Amino acid sequence: MATLPRFGFLTTHLIILLSENFDNTEKNQGKYYIRRPSSSSMDGWTDRDILEGLRSWVEDVNDLDGEALILVEGKRDLASLEAIGVHVPAIALNQGMELYDLLDSLTRPRADGNKKESKVRIIVLTDWDRKGGQLSSRVSKACAHLGIPYDTELRRRLVHMTGRYIRTVESLDSIIERLEGGL
Repeated sequence: MATLPRFGFLTTHLIILLSENFDNTEKNQGKYYIRRPSSSSMDGWTDRDILEGLRSWVEDVNDLDGEALILVEGKRDLASLEAIGVHVPAIALNQGMELYDLLDSLTRPRADGNKKESKVRIIVLTDWDRKGGQLSSRVSKACAHLGIPYDTELRRRLVHMTGRYIRTVESLDSIIERLEGGL
């Protein structure tokens, strides 16, 4: 004879009872563990749409006003941005400096001497893999702490457009080349 768990019923009954307790509002809020499609999927978008979106993104970046500076992870990211026609100045995070020191070097003393003010608006453009997401979060928090204006929207747009193809900034030139070759 099988011994019953402490609750007095079999485990399968417990699972059924628990699953019946979820109502539609909990399902809509994502409080259940069913794999959903990624938000970066571009269902219904053609390669031409993605290519036009990337070209539009490059134009938007080049139209940035003021003293914008793109912050990427490494040298290959810089080369890729240059190859796709981005003319906004960019620097790599991997320069042997601590993050706060690098960001602090982008500020200047205010006239009253009390604090520093930002010389630039930082465009955070890290990869959209796990490490890049963590780095984006760290940079954003550091910028907020130092009072440096920053933007993560351009990165979000890239993730949305290219998420099914690539996960790194350094691959932007190759995906544009591939998309142009397929049309």
